[in-house]
Amino acid sequence: MKRLFLIPIVWFAKLLMVLLRLSQQGSGTALPGLIVGKYFPFALGALIEQIPGVVVITGTNGKTTTQTMLSAILRQQAGIRLLNNKAGANLQQGILSQLLREANLLGRLDFTHAVLEVEEATLPRIAKQLRPDAIAVTNLYRDQLDAYGEVDITEKLIREGIAQCPRAAVVVNGDDPRTSRLSQGLLNSTYFTSLDKTYAQAMPYEGVLQDTSHRVHNILRAVQVQVNPDLTTDVEVRGDIQGEKVQLGVNVKSPGLFHIYNALTAITLAKLLNSNNQTIIQGIDQ
Repeated sequence: MKRLFLIPIVWFAKLLMVLLRLSQQGSGTALPGLIVGKYFPFALGALIEQIPGVVVITGTNGKTTTQTMLSAILRQQAGIRLLNNKAGANLQQGILSQLLREANLLGRLDFTHAVLEVEEATLPRIAKQLRPDAIAVTNLYRDQLDAYGEVDITEKLIREGIAQCPRAAVVVNGDDPRTSRLSQGLLNSTYFTSLDKTYAQAMPYEGVLQDTSHRVHNILRAVQVQVNPDLTTDVEVRGDIQGEKVQLGVNVKSPGLFHIYNALTAITLAKLLNSNNQTIIQGIDQ
């Protein structure tokens, strides 16, 4: 029944998008999602449930970069039809607007996977509707949290969002004390990313740096990092994901240790989606 109601909703949203475009109201691109979400709150769930594989990426920094890396990997694979939300459209109304824009006039979405960047405080409001197969938390830093106060509040919001999706695999930065703590007290299968401690000590984590040396399962580590003259970085990755031994080398185009964590998160998610090493290497290399 909800699928039938989607048809006039999608028609309304698309008409509104045309009117906004004709009036050159560029700032109103999320308005259709705002209106539809207010009056038809079931629309988000009814649209996203049509996509078999959904991945959510949240955290203080690195959401867009991680989404871009994972999307590049998945687009290397035959048969994958991928949906992304645009950078910055990571609030509920922006995500819903993107789904309405991509739906056909019968309210149908022809995608096999969606990789969605979701703002931290938005996650608990829409997680149950998104029903993701995987949730990645890049990091939690105090420097960008003025909008919501203490970092503890944001950590709590993300935990609430994850708790609504007990079947989702969760990928966290194992070196960040706050994101690593999300693995405690939840039913989800958790996967960790980590840098060799030589490099991780340079990161501005809040609290005592986590020691991941004891972890041997469900973790990917950057064991060797080489910065090249062109500022790209060669990274040797080792680990174990769902019992599969992972060993590969990638070239990360963006400089900085932050982007190595982003790459590790994207690789972990890709492995959970059954991507092979060659596909991952080609995707990260773009």
